[in-house]
Amino acid sequence: PLYFKKRDKIEKIAEDSFENLYTAKILATPQIDVKNVYITGDTVYIDCDANIISLKEANRKNILGIYSIVNSITEVPGINKVKILVDEKEETGNFGRIYTRNMNF
Repeated sequence: PLYFKKRDKIEKIAEDSFENLYTAKILATPQIDVKNVYITGDTVYIDCDANIISLKEANRKNILGIYSIVNSITEVPGINKVKILVDEKEETGNFGRIYTRNMNF
């Protein structure tokens, strides 16, 4: 039903974002597996494999990459926040928080 359509749409947006970030040389590989997408209220939790870990380090390039993903996903109606998980776990660094849309980049 509707939940699965939204979930599938978010997964596709994330995968497209990973490909774009690889092309822009922000990610080392486009081969990032979205293991699961959880939606709780207006927050989406994206569980990715460890290939996304290169975005963990706090620097401008990685923050831009994360906001590229977040801004794309928050275009989905009803989604205002994004949390990235790595292998079903909360991480530190750039992944230690929930992101909201930011158009200042």
